[in-house]
Amino acid sequence: MTRDRGQAPFISGPERKTAPETGEIANYFFYTVILLLLTLAGWLYLSTTVRVDALAVEIYRLELGKEELRREIVQRGAKLAELESLQRVRREAERLGFRPRTRDQQLLVPRRAVPAPSQAGPGPAPEPMGLWQRLSRFLRGGDGADLP
Repeated sequence: MTRDRGQAPFISGPERKTAPETGEIANYFFYTVILLLLTLAGWLYLSTTVRVDALAVEIYRLELGKEELRREIVQRGAKLAELESLQRVRREAERLGFRPRTRDQQLLVPRRAVPAPSQAGPGPAPEPMGLWQRLSRFLRGGDGADLP
């Protein structure tokens, strides 16, 4: 009698199960892929949402900084206007010992009469002719004396 070597009498243990059918493996694989795709989609959604929120916070912080800078510009403009005012300049000049000029210290500059355009003399000098103008003039029948 021939013994089947797959069934040894001295080995005890759970009974061997048969391999799953091809259709069952395909179903397991299909559901595993679907689960992985859903996990990937969820991870992408969450990472995108977190990034968008972080950028929104940064934009808000930058807008606050921008408003602060605008306020500072307005304040500095007001300060500059105050420092440039003629009354303040006069007070500062007096404090430093400067005095306004008297009538005899002022420098008089005579006004010149600007000549009318017709009396201004000849107009601007004509521009010298370029090489192409001289060449075209020669080809049209000029004497060519002005060619280089």
